[in-house]
Amino acid sequence: MANLGMTFNPDEVEEDAFEPKPKGRYLAQMIESKVEKTKAGTGDKLNTTWEILDGPLQGQRFWINNINIANQSPDAQRIGQQLLAKLCKGAGTGPVSDSEELHFIPMYVDVDIQPGKGDFGPKNIIRKCWEAGSAQPAQAAKPAAAKATPATKAAAPGGRPWSNRAA
Repeated sequence: MANLGMTFNPDEVEEDAFEPKPKGRYLAQMIESKVEKTKAGTGDKLNTTWEILDGPLQGQRFWINNINIANQSPDAQRIGQQLLAKLCKGAGTGPVSDSEELHFIPMYVDVDIQPGKGDFGPKNIIRKCWEAGSAQPAQAAKPAAAKATPATKAAAPGGRPWSNRAA
Protein backbone atom coordinates (compact mmCIF):
# COMPACT_ATOMS: atom_id res chain seq x y z
CA MET A 1 0.00 0.00 0.00
CA ALA A 2 1.23 3.54 -0.78
CA ASN A 3 -0.30 6.45 1.13
CA LEU A 4 -0.88 9.41 -1.21
CA GLY A 5 -0.75 11.92 1.64
CA MET A 6 -4.04 13.39 0.46
CA THR A 7 -7.46 12.40 -0.80
CA PHE A 8 -7.37 12.46 -4.58
CA ASN A 9 -10.65 13.22 -6.35
CA PRO A 10 -10.47 12.35 -10.08
CA ASP A 11 -13.60 14.44 -10.73
CA GLU A 12 -11.62 17.58 -9.90
CA VAL A 13 -9.03 17.01 -12.62
CA GLU A 14 -9.69 18.37 -16.08
CA GLU A 15 -9.17 15.80 -18.83
CA ASP A 16 -6.40 16.47 -21.32
CA ALA A 17 -8.24 16.63 -24.64
CA PHE A 18 -5.65 15.73 -27.26
CA GLU A 19 -6.09 17.50 -30.55
CA PRO A 20 -3.76 16.77 -33.45
CA LYS A 21 -1.91 19.70 -35.02
CA PRO A 22 -3.55 21.18 -38.13
CA LYS A 23 -2.53 19.82 -41.50
CA GLY A 24 0.41 21.84 -42.79
CA ARG A 25 4.13 22.27 -43.22
CA TYR A 26 6.23 22.81 -40.11
CA LEU A 27 9.85 23.36 -39.28
CA ALA A 28 10.18 20.80 -36.51
CA GLN A 29 12.61 18.53 -34.75
CA MET A 30 12.29 15.14 -33.11
CA ILE A 31 13.04 15.63 -29.41
CA GLU A 32 12.29 12.18 -27.98
CA SER A 33 11.97 8.65 -29.30
CA LYS A 34 11.51 5.19 -27.93
CA VAL A 35 11.48 1.74 -29.48
CA GLU A 36 8.86 -0.60 -28.01
CA LYS A 37 7.48 -4.02 -28.81
CA THR A 38 4.34 -4.11 -30.93
CA LYS A 39 1.07 -5.00 -29.21
CA ALA A 40 1.44 -8.61 -30.37
CA GLY A 41 5.02 -8.65 -29.10
CA THR A 42 6.32 -9.91 -32.44
CA GLY A 43 7.86 -6.71 -33.80
CA ASP A 44 9.27 -3.32 -32.92
CA LYS A 45 7.75 0.13 -33.32
CA LEU A 46 9.23 3.60 -32.96
CA ASN A 47 7.29 6.28 -31.04
CA THR A 48 8.45 9.88 -31.46
CA THR A 49 7.82 13.31 -29.95
CA TRP A 50 8.26 16.39 -32.14
CA GLU A 51 8.54 20.11 -31.37
CA ILE A 52 7.52 22.85 -33.81
CA LEU A 53 10.30 25.41 -34.20
CA ASP A 54 8.60 28.40 -35.86
CA GLY A 55 5.32 30.00 -36.80
CA PRO A 56 2.18 30.41 -34.70
CA LEU A 57 2.52 26.92 -33.18
CA GLN A 58 6.18 27.37 -32.18
CA GLY A 59 7.02 25.38 -29.07
CA GLN A 60 4.04 23.04 -29.40
CA ARG A 61 4.52 19.30 -29.62
CA PHE A 62 3.02 16.51 -31.65
CA TRP A 63 3.54 12.77 -31.65
CA ILE A 64 4.20 10.32 -34.46
CA ASN A 65 3.81 6.83 -33.03
CA ASN A 66 3.67 3.22 -34.09
CA ILE A 67 6.28 3.47 -36.83
CA ASN A 68 6.73 -0.24 -37.55
CA ILE A 69 10.43 -0.85 -37.98
CA ALA A 70 10.06 -4.64 -37.66
CA ASN A 71 6.71 -6.35 -38.11
CA GLN A 72 5.30 -9.72 -39.14
CA SER A 73 3.14 -7.90 -41.66
CA PRO A 74 5.35 -7.08 -44.66
CA ASP A 75 3.07 -4.14 -45.56
CA ALA A 76 3.20 -2.63 -42.04
CA GLN A 77 6.98 -3.02 -41.96
CA ARG A 78 7.40 -1.53 -45.45
CA ILE A 79 5.26 1.53 -44.57
CA GLY A 80 7.09 2.05 -41.28
CA GLN A 81 10.52 1.70 -42.86
CA GLN A 82 9.55 4.07 -45.67
CA LEU A 83 8.67 6.72 -43.07
CA LEU A 84 11.90 6.08 -41.16
CA ALA A 85 13.81 6.51 -44.45
CA LYS A 86 12.04 9.86 -45.00
CA LEU A 87 13.04 10.96 -41.50
CA CYS A 88 16.67 10.00 -42.09
CA LYS A 89 16.71 11.92 -45.38
CA GLY A 90 15.00 14.89 -43.73
CA ALA A 91 17.64 14.87 -41.01
CA GLY A 92 20.40 14.57 -43.61
CA THR A 93 21.79 11.41 -42.08
CA GLY A 94 22.85 8.19 -43.68
CA PRO A 95 22.22 4.88 -41.96
CA VAL A 96 21.26 5.11 -38.28
CA SER A 97 21.37 2.49 -35.54
CA ASP A 98 19.82 4.59 -32.76
CA SER A 99 16.78 6.86 -33.13
CA GLU A 100 18.57 9.46 -30.98
CA GLU A 101 20.73 10.15 -34.04
CA LEU A 102 17.63 11.92 -35.43
CA HIS A 103 17.02 14.09 -32.36
CA PHE A 104 17.32 17.89 -32.43
CA ILE A 105 17.84 18.14 -36.19
CA PRO A 106 15.46 20.72 -37.67
CA MET A 107 13.66 19.56 -40.80
CA TYR A 108 10.55 20.53 -42.69
CA VAL A 109 7.69 18.07 -42.29
CA ASP A 110 4.35 17.95 -44.07
CA VAL A 111 1.92 16.87 -41.37
CA ASP A 112 -1.53 15.47 -42.07
CA ILE A 113 -4.34 14.16 -39.88
CA GLN A 114 -5.35 10.51 -40.00
CA PRO A 115 -8.95 9.91 -38.92
CA GLY A 116 -9.54 7.99 -35.71
CA LYS A 117 -10.15 4.25 -35.65
CA GLY A 118 -12.13 2.35 -33.02
CA ASP A 119 -11.41 3.73 -29.55
CA PHE A 120 -8.64 5.97 -30.86
CA GLY A 121 -9.18 9.55 -32.03
CA PRO A 122 -7.52 11.28 -34.97
CA LYS A 123 -3.74 11.53 -35.00
CA ASN A 124 -0.98 13.32 -36.86
CA ILE A 125 1.04 11.57 -39.54
CA ILE A 126 4.04 12.76 -41.55
CA ARG A 127 3.61 12.65 -45.32
CA LYS A 128 6.93 14.19 -46.42
CA CYS A 129 10.05 15.65 -44.87
CA TRP A 130 13.29 17.20 -46.06
CA GLU A 131 16.36 18.97 -44.75
CA ALA A 132 15.77 22.45 -43.34
CA GLY A 133 18.55 23.91 -45.51
CA SER A 134 17.27 22.46 -48.78
CA ALA A 135 14.75 23.89 -51.22
CA GLN A 136 11.20 23.07 -50.30
CA PRO A 137 8.91 21.25 -52.73
CA ALA A 138 6.83 23.78 -54.68
CA GLN A 139 3.54 21.86 -54.48
CA ALA A 140 2.88 22.62 -50.80
CA ALA A 141 2.41 25.94 -49.05
CA LYS A 142 5.51 27.33 -47.37
CA PRO A 143 5.61 27.65 -43.57
CA ALA A 144 5.32 31.00 -41.85
CA ALA A 145 8.50 33.08 -41.93
CA ALA A 146 11.03 31.38 -39.71
CA LYS A 147 12.47 33.22 -36.74
CA ALA A 148 16.21 32.98 -36.25
CA THR A 149 16.86 30.34 -33.63
CA PRO A 150 20.12 29.03 -32.23
CA ALA A 151 19.64 25.96 -34.44
CA THR A 152 19.42 28.03 -37.64
CA LYS A 153 21.89 30.89 -37.09
CA ALA A 154 25.35 29.61 -38.00
CA ALA A 155 26.36 26.64 -40.06
CA ALA A 156 28.58 24.07 -38.43
CA PRO A 157 31.04 21.83 -40.27
CA GLY A 158 29.21 19.75 -42.85
CA GLY A 159 26.80 22.58 -43.77
CA ARG A 160 24.15 21.52 -41.27
CA PRO A 161 23.63 24.41 -38.80
CA TRP A 162 22.35 22.09 -36.09
CA SER A 163 25.08 19.50 -36.20
CA ASN A 164 28.71 19.13 -35.36
CA ARG A 165 28.85 15.92 -37.37
CA ALA A 166 30.83 15.89 -40.58
CA ALA A 167 28.81 15.33 -43.72
